[in-house]
Amino acid sequence: MNSVNCHDNVRDTLERSQLAAGPVEHTPATPLGGQRDLPALRLVVLGIGNTLLGDDAVGIHVIRHLESRKCASLFSGAQIELVDGGTLGYLLIDRISEADGLIIIDSANINQAPGSVAVFTDQQVDDFLELNTSSSVHEVGLIDLLQMLRLNKEAPKRCALIGIQPELIDWAIELSPVVTAALPEACNAVEKILQSWLDDSENSDVQT
Repeated sequence: MNSVNCHDNVRDTLERSQLAAGPVEHTPATPLGGQRDLPALRLVVLGIGNTLLGDDAVGIHVIRHLESRKCASLFSGAQIELVDGGTLGYLLIDRISEADGLIIIDSANINQAPGSVAVFTDQQVDDFLELNTSSSVHEVGLIDLLQMLRLNKEAPKRCALIGIQPELIDWAIELSPVVTAALPEACNAVEKILQSWLDDSENSDVQT
């Protein structure tokens, strides 16, 4: 028997065996680490301030810049909520209660040059707010807001504060130039924290 006929016979035998066995069923691959589809993290970014008091409104302006950068659509596996919190108020409780993570953006006296950006996370947030209650009415309001959430057992699992040093807080509807120049840095800080929290969550899921 020549090699061509031999190959034909082998092929015919394989085809007959496949027909007898029926169609092959393919089992879907399991994601790496055995992960399954999990509920999206709910991460709230809260900007606060008074838009009539110049640099006091920097938190609101950061929210607007994040909206223009389409921040909420940059992260898969998370529900990103950008909230204009104005000058605070207990109505915000419903917006931030039981969030997986909360990032607060506000003008703050961080004892640095105007336009400087500082990031505080988790326990650092409480420490900063408690030490700076006299620097801004926002700090007092934030403490009350977080305490109420904790009393109701609805506090965010993670918390961060991005403080921007103001240059001038007075009657004005625009930010000072130096604080305006700090907006990209503040936005980058927000996105870095969001990515960090997502990475931590994914690593935790893999280990589980």
